Amino acid sequence: MQRLLGRRVAAGVLTAMVAPLAGCGGDSGPPASTLGSLTGTRAPSSADPSPGASGTTSSTPTLAAPVPDPRISERTAAGAEAAVRHYFEALDYAFATGDVAPLRAISDAGCVSCSGEIARITDIYSRGGRFVGGRTIVLSLQSSPVARDIETTLLVSVEVRASALSQFDSVGGLVQSYPGMASLNYRVAVAWFTTQWRVLAYSGVVS
Repeated sequence: MQRLLGRRVAAGVLTAMVAPLAGCGGDSGPPASTLGSLTGTRAPSSADPSPGASGTTSSTPTLAAPVPDPRISERTAAGAEAAVRHYFEALDYAFATGDVAPLRAISDAGCVSCSGEIARITDIYSRGGRFVGGRTIVLSLQSSPVARDIETTLLVSVEVRASALSQFDSVGGLVQSYPGMASLNYRVAVAWFTTQWRVLAYSGVVS
C-alpha cells in the first residue's frame, strides 16, 4: 500500500513540475516536447556509416545492448541512480538501433514519457527511418525521497550533455535536426518494483 502511495506521490510531483514548463521553450533551442529525443542519441564515431550526398546511410550500425548496472537490483539510493543512468543508456541505444527492448525493461508500463519515446522510436524505424548522431553523457545525478519510505520512490535530478541529433526518412531525406546541448536537466521519478528500480516518470527542465 505504501509503495503504491509512493508512486502516486511521485506522479503528482512530476505533474506539478511539468505544468509550469509549458510554453517556456524559446527560440534559442528546441521545444520542450523534443527534449526527450535529445537524450537518446549517440555521438558519431568511426563505426557510423557516412551519409551520402542525399543524406542516405548505407546501414544501421551494430551496437551491443547496454548492460544494466547490478546495483539497479539494490533497494538503495545508489541503486535508483544506477537505474536512471541505465535508462539514458537504453534510450541512447534505442535511438541508435531501433531496438527498444532494454528501454522497455527499465521503464514502468505506466510511464507516459517512456511509452512516448518507445512509440516514437518504433514508429520511425518501422517506416524505414532512423536517427543519426548525438550521444547523451550523464554529468551528474542527485536523488531525494518523494515518499515517506526513501527506499520505495525517489526523485533523481539529472544533468546531461547531448550532442546533435538528426532524423532521416526511409530514402535518406533529412526530416529534422537539433543542435547539441552542453547542459540539459531532467527530473526522473523511479520506483522499486519487487526486484529492481524502474523509471516511473520524467520531465525535462527548461530554463
